[in-house]
Amino acid sequence: MRSVVPVTPFFHDVREADRVLGLQRTTERAVTAGYLTPDQARDRLDHLAHGPFPASVTVFVIAAERAGG
Repeated sequence: MRSVVPVTPFFHDVREADRVLGLQRTTERAVTAGYLTPDQARDRLDHLAHGPFPASVTVFVIAAERAGG
């Protein structure tokens, strides 16, 4: 492994965060799995869309080479 670089974007906009983090998709999956009711899911997404929205996530970008190559 040549390098590992942590990258931590900070989101202020829920639409941008949804494109990267899949907030709506994950919420829909939670409904399908029975963790949320449809009403809870709608309330959650409405709250995210209309309330303050600070969010971040750390991802690690790894550069590596194949052994012997």
